[in-house]
Amino acid sequence: MTNNQNPLNQQLQQKTHKFNLKHLKIIAINANSLISNQKRYSMLTLINKETPDMVLISETKLNKRHNVHFKNYSMIRHDRPNASQGGGTAILIKNPIKYKTILIDKITSFKTLETTTIKIKISNKENLFITAAYATYGNQKEFNYEFNNLFELLQHNKPGNYYIILLIAGDLNAKHTSWKNETNNTRGNFIRNWLDNKSIHYKTNLYSSELPSYPKGGSYLDICLEDARLKFQNLRPNNTLKTLAYDSDHNALIFHVNKNTSDFLTLETQTETPRYNYKKTDWKKFQNILEQNCDLKIYNNVNLTNRQIDSFIDEIEKHTQIAPQKSVPNIKQKNSCEPYINNKIKDLHRDKSYILS
Repeated sequence: MTNNQNPLNQQLQQKTHKFNLKHLKIIAINANSLISNQKRYSMLTLINKETPDMVLISETKLNKRHNVHFKNYSMIRHDRPNASQGGGTAILIKNPIKYKTILIDKITSFKTLETTTIKIKISNKENLFITAAYATYGNQKEFNYEFNNLFELLQHNKPGNYYIILLIAGDLNAKHTSWKNETNNTRGNFIRNWLDNKSIHYKTNLYSSELPSYPKGGSYLDICLEDARLKFQNLRPNNTLKTLAYDSDHNALIFHVNKNTSDFLTLETQTETPRYNYKKTDWKKFQNILEQNCDLKIYNNVNLTNRQIDSFIDEIEKHTQIAPQKSVPNIKQKNSCEPYINNKIKDLHRDKSYILS
C-alpha cells in the first residue's frame, strides 16, 4: 500500500481553497534574539497587536535546541550553523495561508547573507518568493557574490519565469545616502551600484524606513527590495516604510503589499495536519473502536490465497490507522512563552512598551 493509498493520509491530506486578500500585511524586524521568553513575549505582543500576515525576522540567534511556536502562525527558520548565539532568520506566516519552503543548497550554505525563503501563490499563474534576510558586517566580497547569486538561484530573470515575483526584506547592514543615511559604507555602495545597473533587469525597487531602523546609530540599515510589479499601499513621505517601536535595538518596518495590476491577491489556504499526543492515547477506547469496526472473519482452518491475505492486511491497517483519530488527543498549538507569562510580567512589559514608544 502506497502512502497516498493509506486511508489515514487520505483523511489528513491538505485541502486547498482560494480566497482574495486586498493586501499582504508584512512586518520586517531585526529581533536581536528570540531565545529568552521576554523576547518571545515581545514578538507575541507585536503579532497580537498588528495581526500581520507575515513577519520577516533577522537575528533570531536560535539554534536547534530552541523550540519556538506562536499560536496561529507557522514558523519557518534557518538558524546559523554551529552558532550558540548569533545570526539566523525566520518567517512567521499566518495560518492557513498555503506556502512552500524554498531550500536551495547553494543559498542555505551562504556564509554572510543568511536567508529564509518561502513561496506563495498570489494568482493562478504568479508565485511570490518572500525572503527574510540578514547580513552581518564584513566579508564584503563574499556578500557581493551571495547577493548576486540569490537573484540568480531564485531564477528571477530566467526566460519563462515571468510569473516569479520577489520580495526581500531585512537588516543587510548597508548604508547609503540615497536611503537617508548620513554616510555610505562599502556594502551600501555595492547595493546602490547594483540597483543602478541591474534594477531594470531584475525589476527591483528599494524601500527604506521613514525613521532610522537602528535608532542608536541614527542609521537606516533595514531595507526592502521588491519587484516593481508589486504595489505598497501605506507608504510614508518620500516613499518610505512606516516604522514601529520594538523591544530590540532596531525598529520594525511594516508595509502592505499588493500587485500593480490587480485589486486583490488570490491566495491558497491549507488545512493544518493534526499532530497527535500519543502519550495520552486512550487505549481502551482504541481497542473498542477496533472491535466495533474491524469485524473480520478469518478462518484458521482455511488456506488463504495471497490476494485474500493482502486484503485482510489492508483492512486491518485501515482501521488501525483511523482509530487514533478518535482515541488520541491532538496537540494544540500554543505560544512557547505562554507558560511563563503572568499578570506581573504583562504589566512590566506594558510599561516597557510605553517607554519605547
